[in-house]
Amino acid sequence: VGNRADGAGGGMFIIGSSPTIKSNTVVDNDAAGAGEGVVLFGDARPLIAYNNIVLNSVGIRGDANFPPTLESNNVWGNAANYVGIRAGASDLSADPLFATGHYGSYYLSQRLAGRPTSPLVNQGVRTAAGEGLAQLTTRPDSLPDQGLLDIGFHPPRPRFSALLPLLQR
Repeated sequence: VGNRADGAGGGMFIIGSSPTIKSNTVVDNDAAGAGEGVVLFGDARPLIAYNNIVLNSVGIRGDANFPPTLESNNVWGNAANYVGIRAGASDLSADPLFATGHYGSYYLSQRLAGRPTSPLVNQGVRTAAGEGLAQLTTRPDSLPDQGLLDIGFHPPRPRFSALLPLLQR
């Protein structure tokens, strides 16, 4: 979040490797050279899934000769969302409706937490439990991700969050 680089860099700069990049929030990154939100260089062919890549100078920059596998990412509000590659068939482009939660400003807004629901809630093609994220949260009220996976980073739930309403009475 909010990285700047004078040369190559910014959010993620992947050279000639094929990592799995899942459930990240990549926001407000910029670089003078290559490397805005996510840059793929050389023969990099990663799996990029369930990421929220927003408000960068470029969302994802790649090479059409070495296309990444893109699945259920939200690439929105970047000066250019995709450069050199096409969006994945299940990728979205929507305002994530960020809300402030226990660990910062990049939780997904939820109706049950008193806000409009983010369009990224329950948008994965797999379940939170199947991805090992069911005990983590994207919600400002710290309830766990359940059902289909929410798109973006899943911070840990604060300890004793379920007791807070009882303690506040």
